[in-house]
Amino acid sequence: MTACSSPDAEVQKHAQKVASLRATTLAITHAWLHGDVSGTYAEGALEQTFELVQQERAAVAGTPSDLARPRFNAVARDTEAMSRVIAALTRDVQSGDGANARRYLDDLRAATSEQP
Repeated sequence: MTACSSPDAEVQKHAQKVASLRATTLAITHAWLHGDVSGTYAEGALEQTFELVQQERAAVAGTPSDLARPRFNAVARDTEAMSRVIAALTRDVQSGDGANARRYLDDLRAATSEQP
């Protein structure tokens, strides 16, 4: 965290980045499902998105005191859930399982509508 920002502003910035990464995951998977990108491209893009999500998790949950803050903890939980979904989507792309990928997209959309 930077010394010039308040903890609330900092966690809000990370929450916005996580929301953007969720939108990126949706866009990549939609493009793959519609045949607009190859499986190889989608897999690589999802892996890069996964890494960015992990960076956001580390930024908000680097210490036990970070996780003790409810808003930081909520963003950390969100990144953990997204990481699992991205891993499953990557597996679905690798195996060509569009039906299962669509189910995960529904979960991501629901999480997006729950964001403040």
